[in-house]
Amino acid sequence: MASSNRVGEIEEEEATPLLSSTKPNPTHQRNRSVRTLVPEAEVHVYKQGKGPIDVIKMGLSGWDQDQLDIGDILDRFGFKSVYAFTPGSGRGVPIAFNPRNGRSLVTYNDGALIHVDGEPKDSVVKPITKILVGVVVMSLVIVMVVILTKDTPQWAKKFNISGGGRIPPWVLACAIWDTAGQERFQSLGVAFYRGADCCVLVYDVNVMRSFDTLNNWHEEFLKQANPPDPKTFPFILLGNKIDIDGGNSRVVSEKKAKEWCASKGNIPYFETSAKEDYNVDPAFLNIAKTALANEHEQDIYFQGIPEVVSETEQRGGCAC
Repeated sequence: MASSNRVGEIEEEEATPLLSSTKPNPTHQRNRSVRTLVPEAEVHVYKQGKGPIDVIKMGLSGWDQDQLDIGDILDRFGFKSVYAFTPGSGRGVPIAFNPRNGRSLVTYNDGALIHVDGEPKDSVVKPITKILVGVVVMSLVIVMVVILTKDTPQWAKKFNISGGGRIPPWVLACAIWDTAGQERFQSLGVAFYRGADCCVLVYDVNVMRSFDTLNNWHEEFLKQANPPDPKTFPFILLGNKIDIDGGNSRVVSEKKAKEWCASKGNIPYFETSAKEDYNVDPAFLNIAKTALANEHEQDIYFQGIPEVVSETEQRGGCAC
C-alpha cells in the first residue's frame, strides 16, 4: 500500500532588517507559509495474534519525528500493552514507550510498515470467576476426601456427593469476601453480599473515622444483601489493632463500641490484634458458629429442584 504523507504548514513573518533607517509599516508586513511533509507510518493492529483488526495511518512524533504514539494505540483499542508482531511468526518483544508522553523508545522511518499485537486489558470478571471455581472445588474435595462421621445433609443425599457417607461436624469451609473497607468495591456488593450467612464489620480502634462509618457499612450491607429479616440478620463487630503503641493511641473505647453493638441488637463484639494474633481464633470461631446457625436448612442453590418432571415439560411446552 502506497503511503500518502500528510502536509503541514508553518507560518512565519517576513523579517525586518535590523539596520534599516525606515520604520516598519505594519500594512506592508507579509506572512508566508512553508509546506512541510509530516513523517508517518502505516500500522497494522492485531489483537492476541488475530487480525489485523485495523490498519491506521499515524504521524511520527518526537524531536526527530521518528517515534510512534503507543499511548494512542493503547487508548484507542483498549490494550494494556503492545508487542512487535510478524505475520506468520507471531508475537515478539514488547514495544517499550515513555509513560509520560506515550511515545515509543524505538524509532521508525517515514513510510514504515509496522505490525503490532495488542494484549487487552484484564476484566474484573475473570479473577472473580477463578475465585468462585476455587471455592467450589475446595468444598467438593473436602466433602469427598475426609472420613465422614455425621449424617449427610438432605441435598448431599439427593445428589449422592458423599456416596452415602457422613460429613464430620468439624469440617466447615468458609468463603470470606473482604472489601477492605474501600468504597470502590461497593458496586460489587450485590454479587458478594447476596446469600451471605453472616456479616463481619471491622474498624481500627486508633482511627475514629473507621468507627464512624460503621453505620454506613451496616446499612449498605442490608440494602444490597436484602436478607429476609434484616432485624435478625447476624452481624459481628471486630475492633482491630489494639496492639499499636501499647493501646495508648486508641481513640475508640471498648465501652463506646459495646454501646454501638447494643444499639444494633446486641451484636457480638471482639477486640483483636491481627499482628499479635490476639483473640483472632475466638472471633472467627464465633463467626463460623453464627453463620452455621443462620444457614438455611437447604442450600439456596438446590432449592426448588423438581422431584418429578411434569408432563408439560416432557413435551417441551410451556405451562403459562
